[in-house]
Amino acid sequence: MKTKIEKLQHVLCDFVHSLFFLEYEHLLTKEEKSKLSWKKQKQ
Repeated sequence: MKTKIEKLQHVLCDFVHSLFFLEYEHLLTKEEKSKLSWKKQKQ
């Protein structure tokens, strides 16, 4: 039983990490895009 719970916790942890990472990546790409557009405007 304990191993099942541990496995579940591990999967849940991975899921949360992947969600966070995707969200972070999304924010990062948004930031990068704004930087790129800002550079284009400056030229």
